[in-house]
Amino acid sequence: MGYDSSKKEFIVNTYTYKNVVKEHTVLGNKTLFPDYSNTDTQFINVQESDPTLIDNIYHNHWIKKYDIQQTFGIVVRGHENRYCGGMIEIIWPSKNMETEIYNKNLGGYYIIKSITHSFSGYGTPAYKQKMVLIKNGYEDSDARALLKSTRKNVYDKK
Repeated sequence: MGYDSSKKEFIVNTYTYKNVVKEHTVLGNKTLFPDYSNTDTQFINVQESDPTLIDNIYHNHWIKKYDIQQTFGIVVRGHENRYCGGMIEIIWPSKNMETEIYNKNLGGYYIIKSITHSFSGYGTPAYKQKMVLIKNGYEDSDARALLKSTRKNVYDKK
C-alpha cells in the first residue's frame, strides 16, 4: 500500500504467489512451493506515491524472502574458478538407494551466495572454500502441486 497525496487516496496493489513467481527467474523447471496465494495475509505500507516504485519495493522484498528458503553451507576442496554469483552443480545422492540413485529435488545447479577461502599449510587439502549456496527451484521434481516456472535458468544436459 502506498499513498497518493495529490488524489488523497491509498494505492493498493494486490499480488499473488502465482503472478509474482512468473516474473522471477528460478533455477529449475518447478518452483519451491505450490500456489499458496492468499492476498489477505500481509500488507506492506510504504511512503511512495508511484505504483511502479511500490511494485519494485514489493518484488525486492519477496525475492529476498523466497530465495533464502533453501540455502545451505558446504566446505569443499578449493578451486580458483568459483566466485560469488557463479553456479555450481551438485549431484545429490538419494536417501533411498533402492528406488532412485540421485535426489531429484536437491540435485542440480546452485547459485554461490558467498564464498570464504581458507589456506592451510598443515591440513589436507591445503586450499578449502566454505560456500553458502542458494537453490530456488527444482529441476526434476515429481511433486505435482508445484508450479512450473516460466522464467528459468536450467542447464540443458543434452
